[in-house]
Amino acid sequence: MPRKAPSLKFPRAILDFYRPAPSNMLFHTAKAALVQVDTDLAASNLIHTPLAWPDALDEAESLGEKYTVELGTRTLDLLHIGTALTLGLKNFLTFDQRQHACAKAAGLRVGP
Repeated sequence: MPRKAPSLKFPRAILDFYRPAPSNMLFHTAKAALVQVDTDLAASNLIHTPLAWPDALDEAESLGEKYTVELGTRTLDLLHIGTALTLGLKNFLTFDQRQHACAKAAGLRVGP
C-alpha cells in the first residue's frame, strides 16, 4: 500500500534557499534523499497528499502545550507528529525516544 507524503514544496524551497557550496556532503545527501522521494512517488510507493500546513502547525502547538514539559519533546518532533495526525495517519515510525513517547501519548501506534 502506498504511503502518504505531504507536499514537498516547502522542504524543497528550504533546501534551495540554504544551498551550501557543492562540496558540502550534507547538501548532496539531502539532494539524494529528494531524488529517492521523487523515484518513490513515480513508482507509486508514496502518494502525494496535500497538507494543510496551518492545521499541522496548530496540531504541533497543541502537542507542545500538552507534552513538552513532561516528555521534553522538541519542535521538529512535534511538527512530525502534528503532520501525521493532520494527515489522519494511525501508525508512526521513529527511533527517537522522546518522539516515540509523544506520538504514543497522542494516540498513534508507534514502531518499530
